Amino acid sequence: MKLYRFRVLLILLAMCICAIPFRTQLRRYVVAVIQTAKGKKTIADRVVQFGDLVHARLAARFNRIGLAYPPAKLMLVGLKFERTMQVWVCGGDAEWKHLL
Repeated sequence: MKLYRFRVLLILLAMCICAIPFRTQLRRYVVAVIQTAKGKKTIADRVVQFGDLVHARLAARFNRIGLAYPPAKLMLVGLKFERTMQVWVCGGDAEWKHLL
């Protein structure tokens, strides 16, 4: 029985050592499982919940500035002194346009 426990511990230790290079990727899945177990919503859940509503709200703004939704690039600019946040988008060309 002691030999069996030693082998199991040795295998678990080897698995942990092999997982070290992948800890960033593994952490994402572990956190998602823990959050789901706690009953909290994941980002994927929120996208499903609010995706159509957000698309409907933003489509008009993107049409107004002449870009397709979703943009190729998005940049958030926080101005601390003014206490504002700006959203800049780029549709693949080099020209950034102010969205919000």
